[in-house]
Amino acid sequence: MKGIKEAFIDAGEISQMLGIGMTKAYAIIKEYNAELEAKGYFTMRGKCPRKYFEQKIYGYEDYYNPDYESERNRSKVAEEKDYEAAVEDSVISEQAEVDIQPETNRLLKEDAEVAENVISEADAMVKEIVK
Repeated sequence: MKGIKEAFIDAGEISQMLGIGMTKAYAIIKEYNAELEAKGYFTMRGKCPRKYFEQKIYGYEDYYNPDYESERNRSKVAEEKDYEAAVEDSVISEQAEVDIQPETNRLLKEDAEVAENVISEADAMVKEIVK
């Protein structure tokens, strides 16, 4: 069985690890402990289970666990192979370039008439207010 120091992380270690102040580190512990209490787990004030902390901090495994590096590299290679296979099977990769015409700011005739009516009504309203 692991000792308390190995099983739990405290605010000092979180502060140093994440480069944040002690107040923020305690706030993180308090938040994580509240989540764990809601799930029915035992918590200790000022300490958080190390495993839970590692799961909640995004990127923690990448940076602090050197054993994880080889596993991550294997998954990257697999993703790249899947992507290459998908691109080779893709219809788009076999097509020539497609020209996409830029959108124009021209109004249709009906829309232009509506816009002119709105502008003339707005001008009339302004003249009445100014009088």
